[in-house]
Amino acid sequence: FDREQLKNIGNILENKIIFDGKNLLNTSDIKKTGFKYISIGRPVVESRPVLQLINFIRIVFNRLFFYILIIYICIKKGYYGLLFGGYALAFNKLALLAFLAGKATFVYVVAEIAEKEGANVDDVIKGMGYDERIGQEYFQAGPGLGGRYLLPAVDVLTDMGEQLVKEEDVARLTKPQGIDDITKLRLLSEIEGANRHQKERVVERLETAYEGGINNRIIVVFGLAYKAGKQSIDNSFSIEIVNQLRQKGAIVVAYDPDSAVRKQARAHFSGKTLIKITESLEEVFGIRIDGLLILTAEKEFKKALDEEKTKNLPDKIENKKVVIFDTWNILHPRKISRAWSQISPEKIKETDGLILIRTGHPAIVADSRVRMNGKLQIVHS
Repeated sequence: FDREQLKNIGNILENKIIFDGKNLLNTSDIKKTGFKYISIGRPVVESRPVLQLINFIRIVFNRLFFYILIIYICIKKGYYGLLFGGYALAFNKLALLAFLAGKATFVYVVAEIAEKEGANVDDVIKGMGYDERIGQEYFQAGPGLGGRYLLPAVDVLTDMGEQLVKEEDVARLTKPQGIDDITKLRLLSEIEGANRHQKERVVERLETAYEGGINNRIIVVFGLAYKAGKQSIDNSFSIEIVNQLRQKGAIVVAYDPDSAVRKQARAHFSGKTLIKITESLEEVFGIRIDGLLILTAEKEFKKALDEEKTKNLPDKIENKKVVIFDTWNILHPRKISRAWSQISPEKIKETDGLILIRTGHPAIVADSRVRMNGKLQIVHS
């Protein structure tokens, strides 16, 4: 409808109200037509100029309160990256970050189902990513989200919901369940919850692989930054997972290829037990270990676990079991199993076999039978 058509329609209506559930109309076309215009997620356009002016003043004050609230939340929770990075004061950017967090988190949910069903999550998300509406960015199985932007943006929006959604809105929108349920907007709180669960699941799968738990086991952790190639441990899921391993009694030997990250990690764990930050991969492969946990998708880690080093792992294993947990799926199972098949019978009979765990896949167990039939035994964990 154009402005003239709306005026003609208004001449035959007693109550001039338009509710546009699809936001099809331009708000500028509604003004001076005598209609009150209500749409989804946009300010109401009042029917008379005086009411429009009052509404405009109210919107200005609301937006001022909105920005003050965001600044307060960011300072209170220490989200200075959002604040000084220009994201906090641009609502579209804040919403975009939260959306990307939701997109990434969806993969974690699919991955857990794939682990239990024996599916290949990499093939699933690759096929979905070919759809131009979805794409491949922020669409990869992994151990969880970290960093200064994605989850903090979700947290800020959640807190804003608690402040801005009124109790009477709750009564209209949902059955009475308590204001906390609706003001957290459920979807946002589920994003945060799914990421917590994903990090906990990394430790759970590792414990399952060892059957008797990880107490007193030496676990090598590759990757401490919040993302491969980054120089910060701010909100790093790797640091959270390392702390969980330590709480379970594991002895953690950690390495990151970036010297700045290693320095930050040493400062973070200063004075704490059951943790050692190494300076090189050679130092890692020079000690006796119980397992490897890859937490960032660094190319250096993929190269480090070539066939030669994998063949030598039994010499480094303390408790007769080799466990490699590749949370980013950067290793190829066939290459790992091929390396294992080249181990001499004398060495392999002294171990309980190799367990390769990948996100979104059932655990793969390769034992001495690999030498005979070239196949992998698949077990659920």
